[in-house]
Amino acid sequence: MTIILGAIAGATDYFDGVLARKQGLTSSFGAVLDYTADKVFVITALFILCVAGKLAPWIVVFFIFREVITMGMRLAATEKKVTIQASRIGKYKTTIIFFAMLFLLLEWDWHIYVFYFAILLAAVSFVDYFLKFVTAFQKSN
Repeated sequence: MTIILGAIAGATDYFDGVLARKQGLTSSFGAVLDYTADKVFVITALFILCVAGKLAPWIVVFFIFREVITMGMRLAATEKKVTIQASRIGKYKTTIIFFAMLFLLLEWDWHIYVFYFAILLAAVSFVDYFLKFVTAFQKSN
């Protein structure tokens, strides 16, 4: 049941975004809300998997640290009235995390390699976001 609910949550999140963009119904508030909901869902799911003994704590700590720092940069950018667009790499990272969690729940042995790939994407997207953040702040001053 958990697998089905997780798959439905991931699919509806994806199609909601596609539909909103296609119909021109996007907004800054919606983007922040979607971003925050994604992070809360992923971090909560990772934490639960860790507490259940199915996922190494360092993986959860890595993703929490990355998301908290990125969210801090987003808040600082908002304060300066600067918008920093999320990269496709970050979106792929979230998708890969969903699949890694699904594979873990299905008890596929190679799920850990999918988590490692998600960690790589998280690091690359973090650097990309950080560089965009620094550039945007330099332009705003």
